[in-house]
Amino acid sequence: MTSWETEKAIWDTIFFDGESPVDPSETSLVVTEPVLDLPILQDSYDQIIFEEYEFDSYYRATGNVDIHRV
Repeated sequence: MTSWETEKAIWDTIFFDGESPVDPSETSLVVTEPVLDLPILQDSYDQIIFEEYEFDSYYRATGNVDIHRV
């Protein structure tokens, strides 16, 4: 993640500009993150999801890891 402002613009488009805009206060969110994501980025996710968007709840999980990849 290099720019939270850019990420926020993307999320705004996904959540509010589509055919079915969401009401974050009535929505739970699932977020995938890289394996071994930095704690500062995890804290930033928490802050944006709860303070900026005011989602009801969310689950943060690591993305799939391909162990066969060299």
